[in-house]
Amino acid sequence: MNRRQFNSRFVALGLAPLAPAPVVATATPAPLSGPAARHCPWAVQYARVHEACSPGRLARAFRLAPEVAQELFT
Repeated sequence: MNRRQFNSRFVALGLAPLAPAPVVATATPAPLSGPAARHCPWAVQYARVHEACSPGRLARAFRLAPEVAQELFT
């Protein structure tokens, strides 16, 4: 049975309310300070590329104050 038939039969039987709904994030992140907001896209890319990431590594890589690096890390 292909997916289209399965989904149409699933809805036709009225089982759609029993299907798990996707989780929607309700918490909004805290706004970042000026330096952290400026470096955030680069920090995200750095974390994706390197297998290990820590506030210390962010501080060294971007020459940031430890407080700003910690804000980026959280």
